[in-house]
Amino acid sequence: MKTKKITGKTKFDKIMEINPDAGMILFEHGLHCVGCGMASVETLEQGCIAHGMGKKEIKELIDKLNKKKKNKTVNEKKPIKKIYLKIWKLAKPYYEKGRPMDIDHIKWMIQDALIVCQKEKIDDSLLLPLVILHDVGYGVGEKVYFNKDLKHKHMKIGAKIAKKILKKVKYPKEKIKKIVYYISVHDNWIFGDNEIYKKDIILGTFTDLDYIWMATPKGFPIFMKILNKNSKEMLEYLWTNEKLKNRSFVTKTTKKIYNNYVRDRKEEMKK
Repeated sequence: MKTKKITGKTKFDKIMEINPDAGMILFEHGLHCVGCGMASVETLEQGCIAHGMGKKEIKELIDKLNKKKKNKTVNEKKPIKKIYLKIWKLAKPYYEKGRPMDIDHIKWMIQDALIVCQKEKIDDSLLLPLVILHDVGYGVGEKVYFNKDLKHKHMKIGAKIAKKILKKVKYPKEKIKKIVYYISVHDNWIFGDNEIYKKDIILGTFTDLDYIWMATPKGFPIFMKILNKNSKEMLEYLWTNEKLKNRSFVTKTTKKIYNNYVRDRKEEMKK
């Protein structure tokens, strides 16, 4: 059977099907189009041109996307991906009962969390379950965005649900304990507790990604509506938020991801 090739005409949502490692390669070229709402209609060439890339750069990117990695067995990542899919399958019903944005939020976060884990050599066996399960508490009880009392409640409920799900998929006991703890405190920034994110790379990376969601193609308009801001005001909110001062980005990769998304939102405003 002939292997499919990625070309300039390949749409972004098909690129990952052809090359599962494409997300990392695209990220290195400043492209986050795989998770964009236009992924099913925009081609690789169109996305590259929109980001100011010339013909030579586009050709080099296509060659890189089609290049096979050496020393990589077919089944190398299957066990890891399978367990995350099991966790997601059990978590999804809670998100379907939660806030309208939650499923898109988690799907995006999984994608970029995997990129950060690869680039920064962060333990995905802790970060990915945290990413997948952190907001399951919204599937039970009241929906909330910035209320302190309800935030605390959602973390407490979420930790219990997460523990139940992780036990069901027979996740390692010592990792369940850590992940459940992370979920029980993941929004503690709202109480002024910023030190926990600086002391723990998993929590720090998580809070970076959770914040970056507001700058993504889907997250940006959602939070414009929640915060009652126009595009310009939303960008100012992102640039002046207390997070950047009190919980600065813990890795170069999360900072780069954030800057890329903000750059894209600025470019959109010019059109």
